[in-house]
Amino acid sequence: MKEFEIRSKKILEYVNSKEYKIMTAKQIAVIFGVPKDDMKEFEKIITKLEVEGKIYIDDSKRICVLKNTSKFVCKFEAKSKGFGFARVLSDKSDVKDIYISKENINGAFDEDIVLVDVYSKREEGKKLEGRIIKIIKRGEARFVGIIEKNDSFAFVSVMDRVIDDVYIPYKGLQGVENKDRVAIKITKYPTATRKAEGKIVEVIGHESDKDIEQAVILASHNIVEKFPKAVIAEA
Repeated sequence: MKEFEIRSKKILEYVNSKEYKIMTAKQIAVIFGVPKDDMKEFEKIITKLEVEGKIYIDDSKRICVLKNTSKFVCKFEAKSKGFGFARVLSDKSDVKDIYISKENINGAFDEDIVLVDVYSKREEGKKLEGRIIKIIKRGEARFVGIIEKNDSFAFVSVMDRVIDDVYIPYKGLQGVENKDRVAIKITKYPTATRKAEGKIVEVIGHESDKDIEQAVILASHNIVEKFPKAVIAEA
């Protein structure tokens, strides 16, 4: 791990130096004399640097620095009305969060790591506005909703409508009843012609169950299992 961190630091120092000219990871590997057998490890370092918000990789797979640009690597936070906020990952940036309108989300989900391009000018009292131009890494967010079950498939209508309905294949419906409240994770992300697909990771209860709303709130924050059922019932 220590060697990994040393290599990561050296790469970051190089791409931020005056000598650096924008290039691909393979070209940087040549400069560093990385053996062919070590390329996977080298690519992991590059990926980690991007996920941490220290560099970004453009459409031509070139390693780019973020300093003095309008671009920021952020964690996306989706809101129920369709818009969201991009929280800047770098602790060295004076920009902390960026407003993302519904039209500029471009397929990002809650907790995704994204590259944002800011298009608005700085004005006192106003947040910067930007558009998501790349999804760097999908998040581990889970969503809570109510299941609408048919004979061969189902959809989950997600609470607060932070994302559109999610398709659940029939094989993932064993033991699940119509109108159950469930927690899901995304297994296939949506395209222009296909809804997102997911799998059920927890059946919270049926909409007719006592205290179901409280259980749903806890589950939406991924803390329901931390409380014994007796505690939830007494709360």
